[in-house]
Amino acid sequence: MRVGEMLLVLGVLIWIEKRFHPLPARFLTVGRNTFFIYVAHTIVLYGAIFGIGLNQFWKEALNPWQAALGAVIFCGAFAWAAQGVEPAAKRWKKWRKRASGVHS
Repeated sequence: MRVGEMLLVLGVLIWIEKRFHPLPARFLTVGRNTFFIYVAHTIVLYGAIFGIGLNQFWKEALNPWQAALGAVIFCGAFAWAAQGVEPAAKRWKKWRKRASGVHS
């Protein structure tokens, strides 16, 4: 049963990729920054580093509609934040070159 579900989801994703090719740059940016998104969401949701996460405040107190709305907002916020990762990395590299005295 699970293999069938996985094949259906994979088929839909392949269809979407074929239908909307080439993919918008914003979508590709989110795909390139999955590690940032994973680390940030574990910190925010589960408190991976600081021990304080959103799950400690709400646990199972949200109804399904609130949880769905929160998930949509959360995904949108991280997709928006992923757009700033590459420009920030470029600024960081530029600053490090300047700070170390290496000029190119």
